[in-house]
Amino acid sequence: MKRLLLRIASFLLVPASCLVHAADAIDAPVHKVGDSWVWSWRVNPRDSCTTGINPGAKMTQTVTEVTASGYKAEFTGPREGAKFNRNYGKDLAYNVTNSGEIFRSDVFNFPIQEGKPWDTTLRGGDVLTNLKCKAGANEKLKVGQEELDVSPIICEGRWKNLTYGNGDQATYKYWYSPEKRNMVKGTVFTWYQGKVCADQEYVLESSSR
Repeated sequence: MKRLLLRIASFLLVPASCLVHAADAIDAPVHKVGDSWVWSWRVNPRDSCTTGINPGAKMTQTVTEVTASGYKAEFTGPREGAKFNRNYGKDLAYNVTNSGEIFRSDVFNFPIQEGKPWDTTLRGGDVLTNLKCKAGANEKLKVGQEELDVSPIICEGRWKNLTYGNGDQATYKYWYSPEKRNMVKGTVFTWYQGKVCADQEYVLESSSR
């Protein structure tokens, strides 16, 4: 089972702030250097595929560069010692590659609008995940001591281990907050051969700009 580890943390989170231009649409964000977010990360006990994310783990994200075409952000965690950088376009989409083929990875598909579907591809380590996403109706979500207006996004599809060729179903859920300029909650749930593989949740603890 350890061969099937899903390295999911590295591609889930992207920085975000937004302007609402209509009741049902949220525009892509505008960032500045130093914008940062911290999430607490929890691996549920029935998760049988994930190692290295310890109790009390956190994921941090900091915008390190703003260019004419996009942004650069540094991530740390949730695995101990994990650190990497990611480049985004102005719409926060980025590219992932598989055997030289380039795929567009777009978690939010701005402007976020209820009912609008899109396809996206994620990659963490040697696991490639193809998803079909759709934004739901705006709702209220309590995060810590705050009740926030959020836009929920549900993505469903399949993951594949590029080394071993096996895979199964995957569901990713995100709750995006215009006030916090990022997702304030996310969940990852995957299967392998009819059994729970990954089962994780992350929640925003703090943000600053």
